Amino acid sequence: MNAIYMKRICLTTLLAAGTLLSFAQTRTGYFMRNTPQRYSINPAQAPEKGYLGLPVISGLNFEYNSNSSLFTAEQLIYKDAATGNKYLFYNAPASTGFSSAEFLNSIEDNNKISTNFGLNILNVGFWTKVGFFSLDLNLKSSMNISVSKGLFAFMLDGMNANGTPTSYNFGMRSTSASYIETALGYSRPINEEWSVGGKLKFYNGLVASDINYDKINATLSGDKWQITTDGTVDVAMSGAKFEVDEDGTVNSNGDYPIDGLDNDGFKPSGFGMGVDLGVEYKPKAVEDLTLSFAVNDLGFINWSKSNVISADSKGTFTHDGFENILDNNNSKSVKDQISDMGDDLKEVFMPYEAESRSMSTGLTTKIHLGGEYDFFQKQLTVGLLSSTYVNDIRTIQEITTAATYTPIKWFSLAASYSWVNSGFKTMGWALSLNPNSGARVFLASDYMIGKINPQGIPISGKNMNLSMGISFLLGGNKNNIEAFNF
Repeated sequence: MNAIYMKRICLTTLLAAGTLLSFAQTRTGYFMRNTPQRYSINPAQAPEKGYLGLPVISGLNFEYNSNSSLFTAEQLIYKDAATGNKYLFYNAPASTGFSSAEFLNSIEDNNKISTNFGLNILNVGFWTKVGFFSLDLNLKSSMNISVSKGLFAFMLDGMNANGTPTSYNFGMRSTSASYIETALGYSRPINEEWSVGGKLKFYNGLVASDINYDKINATLSGDKWQITTDGTVDVAMSGAKFEVDEDGTVNSNGDYPIDGLDNDGFKPSGFGMGVDLGVEYKPKAVEDLTLSFAVNDLGFINWSKSNVISADSKGTFTHDGFENILDNNNSKSVKDQISDMGDDLKEVFMPYEAESRSMSTGLTTKIHLGGEYDFFQKQLTVGLLSSTYVNDIRTIQEITTAATYTPIKWFSLAASYSWVNSGFKTMGWALSLNPNSGARVFLASDYMIGKINPQGIPISGKNMNLSMGISFLLGGNKNNIEAFNF
C-alpha cells in the first residue's frame, strides 16, 4: 500500500518547482534543420531523412518556468553564518539576515509556475513517395501552480507576536497530469513554396489532480484563528481512496479531515485526444526566407468518474497557529523542516471527502510563429520566433532570436536570446550532429543551466530547460516524394 500524505499536496504548492520538470520544446532548436526535435514542434518541417529513436535515449526533455523568484533556494532557505544551521523562510531568525518585509516585497501577488517532463519511449519517421510518416510514443507529466502572496504574509506576519494585521485573504490553484501519448504524424510539401503537416494524438491518462482554493480567509479571534475556506480537491487515479485523520476535527456531516490517499493498483484511468498542426512557407520572391506556424497539444483528457476521488473544504474552523516554529538553536535538517511545514499547512487547507466528480484536464497548448533567413549559402541562419503557451492557470509569451551556424552539413551550433518572460537575462544554445549514417545527436537549452540544491530546488533563476536525444538514420529521403497533380 502506497500512502501519499496531504501535507505533500500542500508542499507541492511551494516546492514542486524543483522536483517536477516539464516537457521542453526548446525554442533555440526550432531553427536547426533536419532534426526530429524541430519536427516535434512543427510537423510541417520534417527532416530530409527518416529516423529511429530507441527508448530513453531518443529524447529526454524537462523545463520549469516561473514568474516569481519564490520557487528558488535563495528565497526559501536561509543560513545562519555563525552556527551553520539552515532554516526555511518562515523559521529563519534575524541572525540569517532574513526579513519578512523584504521577502514579501520580492515575490508576486500571484506566484505562478509551470513544470513538465517528457520522455520518448519510441519514435520513428520515414519518407515514402506520398510523404513523411511518423509514430511517437511518449511519457509526459505536467504541473501548473498559482499561489497568492497572502498565504506567505499569513505564515510570516500572522504567526508572530508583532503581526499587526488581524485578517488575511489568499488562494491557491494547482493542476497536474501524467499520461502516455501516442502520436501519428504526416507531412509533405504541397509545392515548391508550401509544406504542411499534422499529428493525431491519443492520450492514456495515468494520474491527475486539480486542487482549487478560490478563497481562504484567516481572521484572528482572541488567541486563535478562524479559517474560512472555499476549496475543492479532485484526484484521478485508478484504485485510489482517501485516508482520514481520526484525531482531526470532524465537520458538520461527522466526517474526519483527509490525511492522505491510498491506491491498490495502477493503470490508465483517463482518455483523450489532441492534434498538432503546422505549415511552412518559402516564398519564391525571397529565396532565402522561410516563414512557419505551428500549434501543439490542442486537446484534452477526460477522466472516468469511477476513477476520481473528490474532497471539499467549505466552511469555518478554528486554527491554533503553526506549531513547528524553530528557535535559534535549530538542529533540524531542511528536509525535516519541509515535512513540518507540510503538517502546519495541512491544518489550514483542511479538506473533507465528498462525492466523486467528473474531471477533464486541458493540456498546455503551444503556439509558434517563426521566421528565418539564410546567409552565406545556408551556413548562417538568423531566426525570430514568437511562442505562446496557454493552460488553465497561466499564459506565457516569449520572443526568441537565434543564430544557427552550419559550417559543414552534418554539424550545427546555435545561440539564442529570449527577452520577454525571461526578464532579459537568458541566453540559450543548441548543438546538432547529423552525419550521413549512424547516430544523430541533439542537445539544447533556452537558458544557461543553473545549480540546484540537495532538495532539488533551483538555487536561483526563474527558468530552466534542457532537451537531448540520440536517433539513428533510416533509409529514404525527401527527394523521393512524388509531386501533387492538381
